[in-house]
Amino acid sequence: MNKKERKRSEPLSRSPHRKRTEVEMIKIAKEINDGLIGILPASYKYGLCRNTLKHWLARLYLRKLEGEPSTKITLQMTEEH
Repeated sequence: MNKKERKRSEPLSRSPHRKRTEVEMIKIAKEINDGLIGILPASYKYGLCRNTLKHWLARLYLRKLEGEPSTKITLQMTEEH
């Protein structure tokens, strides 16, 4: 019997294990939010886990919401009751 040799797939990114800066993640998130690329294609393109991208998108979205005055009012109303 012949054993099948498994080919190891190489990561698409040249440096998949390095930590991305916040500026890079914001750039990637902007591409996704603008509709230029989806989450899965972005994860392949930049060599990131798609859950990491989802985490960053949620994190940036919440940060954006914290700066809006309407959110602060809603938070104050929920804290009073």
